[in-house]
Amino acid sequence: MVIIVERADPRSPSARELLRAGHAAMQALFPAKRQVAFSIEAFLADSVLLFVASVAGRDVGCCALFLNRDFAELKRLYVAPNARRQGAADRLVAHAEKVAMGAGFTQLKLETGATLSASHRLYARHGFTQCEVFGDHAPSSESLFLVKQLLSR
Repeated sequence: MVIIVERADPRSPSARELLRAGHAAMQALFPAKRQVAFSIEAFLADSVLLFVASVAGRDVGCCALFLNRDFAELKRLYVAPNARRQGAADRLVAHAEKVAMGAGFTQLKLETGATLSASHRLYARHGFTQCEVFGDHAPSSESLFLVKQLLSR
């Protein structure tokens, strides 16, 4: 199976649907106190790159790369349930890492749910290790903060 990962416009119908589906999935997993309304606005900034994974012309997953001053942050990784365990998440993470390195970043960080063991295995396969809270994230027992040191060019 060929999985293609490309940059996408967050306003495109397919990208919006993937972002909404990922948001809904996270809302279902975490307590109401963390729930926020979905907004496409955060993905429209020049410092945010959205990537979509497709198989046979069908978009099956997405992730965003937020380019901060000192590090890049992987956010909103989501793969549709019927496309999981086929490599799309691995391809999305690897692509985001390559783009972050190409942009000169030496660290790729992310926050994930503390109970999302499948996500933990995915990120461990890609060399992420636990780190302290970063950026504008608040400390939480529901979150796990991870970092990967990227090779310099």
